[in-house]
Amino acid sequence: MSSRDFLRVKKVIDQVRDLKREKKFSRALEILERSLEEYPGNNFLQASLADLYLRQNDPNKAESLADEILDRDPGDFRALTVKGDVFYYRRDYQQALEFFENALAQREEGFLAGKLVKTYHRLEKFSEALSICQRFLEKNPDDNYIKKLRAQTYEKMGKEDQARKDYGEYLEQEGAEDHFAYKENIKLKLKGKPPETRVKELSNLIKFSQGEKKFHLCNLLGKELEGQKKYDEAIEQYKKALEIEPGDPFVLKQAGFCLYRGGREAEALFYLEEAFKSDPEDFYTRSALLAAYKKTGEIERGIEFFKQIIQKDPSQKKLWGVIRKLSKEEEEGNDEEDR
Repeated sequence: MSSRDFLRVKKVIDQVRDLKREKKFSRALEILERSLEEYPGNNFLQASLADLYLRQNDPNKAESLADEILDRDPGDFRALTVKGDVFYYRRDYQQALEFFENALAQREEGFLAGKLVKTYHRLEKFSEALSICQRFLEKNPDDNYIKKLRAQTYEKMGKEDQARKDYGEYLEQEGAEDHFAYKENIKLKLKGKPPETRVKELSNLIKFSQGEKKFHLCNLLGKELEGQKKYDEAIEQYKKALEIEPGDPFVLKQAGFCLYRGGREAEALFYLEEAFKSDPEDFYTRSALLAAYKKTGEIERGIEFFKQIIQKDPSQKKLWGVIRKLSKEEEEGNDEEDR
C-alpha cells in the first residue's frame, strides 16, 4: 500500500471511530463498505467493520470477518482483539483472555491491557489484573486510564483505601470528567454510612447534577434503594437514568428486575426484553424473562421473542430449550382450560 493510500485508509478509520463513539452505526457501515470496495481485503478496514458488527450485536459476522483476516495474517492484533471481544460478548472469558493476551503480545497498547484487566475481573483473578496494571504503570506512571483500572481492581479486592487514592488522583488529573469514576469514588466515600444517610446524600448530589454525571448518580441511588428493597423508589431512579441514556442495557436490566421483584411483572417484560436483546448470553435476564412470561401468562409473546433472537443470531441455539419449556407451559395451560 502506498503512503497516500495508507493515509486515506487511516482517515477513514479515524472518521469511523468517531462515528462509533457517537453510535452512528449506519453511517459508519456505509463509509466502511464504500471504502472496502476501493480497498478490498484491507485488514484495517475489515477489522473496523468486524468491530462495528459486534457493536450492532452481530457476533457471528464479527467473528467470520476476524477469522478471514487471521487466515491471511495470524498475528494481526486488531483481528485478535475482535476475536477476544466476541468471546467476551459470549461470556467465554477464558477464550477471550487468550486472544487478548495474544493481541497484547503483538502490540503493547493501554486499551488492550484494559481489555485484559476487565477479563481478569470477570474471572475473579484480581491479582493477575493488578499485576497487569502495575506493569503498565511502571512504564508509564501518568497513564490515567490504567490508574482507573487499578482503582477498580483495588475496589474488587476490598482494598478501599488504595482504590480511593487512585480514584482521587485520576479524577484530579481528568478534572472529574469521567463520571463513571466519579460515581465509583462517591460509592466508596458513602460505604459504611447508614442507609438513610447514603440515600439523602445521593439525592442531594443528583439535584445539582446533569447529563452523564446525573445518569451515573441516579443509577447508584437506584442500586442503593434496590438493596434496601424499596423497589418503587429504585425504579423511579432507573427511569430517570434511562431518560438520559435510553438504551443502557445495565439500567434496563436493573429496572426490569426491580419491577419483577416489586410484583409488576407485566411492566418488567419490556425492560427485560430490551436488555436481553443487547446481551442474549445473560443467564439472569433470561431466567427473569422466563419467570415473567409464565407469571403474566404471556407465553406466546415469550416464544415469539426468543425465536426473533435466534433468527437474528443463529448461534443462540440454546434458546430452543427455553422455547420448548414455554411451549410445554402453554400446552399444560391449555389442558387445564379444557378440563
